[in-house]
Amino acid sequence: MPEFQNIELARNYNGAFETNSLGDTGIRHEDTTDETLDWTDPDLKEIIRIRLLSDVGFPFWDVSYVLGRTTTGEQVHVRVPFAQLPKKGYLQAMVEHAKRDGVYLKGLCFGGDIAGVVSRLQ
Repeated sequence: MPEFQNIELARNYNGAFETNSLGDTGIRHEDTTDETLDWTDPDLKEIIRIRLLSDVGFPFWDVSYVLGRTTTGEQVHVRVPFAQLPKKGYLQAMVEHAKRDGVYLKGLCFGGDIAGVVSRLQ
């Protein structure tokens, strides 16, 4: 398969789709520090992006990365207790992980919208 320089070409070639691309969010990887916080860390103010990747026909999403902001406004990597989520019910699966860890996920996600911070590429 050829390497693509932009997602539009990939969509035209193999039917790939992407939700909540970086261009839609204003989030830049260059702004992320080297620091990683656990999602239970009290210094984590909010989760701003959860990036999920998969192949067509594969039943799970792989977690590529999670980004958040600290109470001081720094953009950091966030450690979550899962590396994969089922495609069917992935939001509920995240909520269940959060409950086990004592994390109020809806309150932690930017704007109180879990689905709004998730970006999926397949």
